[in-house]
Amino acid sequence: MVPMLETVNKNLPGGGPPRSFKDNFYILERKWADALKENPPKTVRVKIENIFSGDLNSPDEIVVTYWLDGIMQQIENYDNIPEVTP
Repeated sequence: MVPMLETVNKNLPGGGPPRSFKDNFYILERKWADALKENPPKTVRVKIENIFSGDLNSPDEIVVTYWLDGIMQQIENYDNIPEVTP
């Protein structure tokens, strides 16, 4: 487990455009759960790569590669750097 920004890891309510797994890891996890609930269940394989820079304990980026029934899906990249306002 690694620290993730709340906006990346949770399906947050509120304003703004509808969220999708393209910008929200939680929704991608739900997609995998739904695939496993199908009849018959799909095979889900996931590879997660955490990209670190410097001496930080949390990754700057999270790269997710996953397969459904052996077919590689689009690789998803999640930025995990908080926006800093002056």
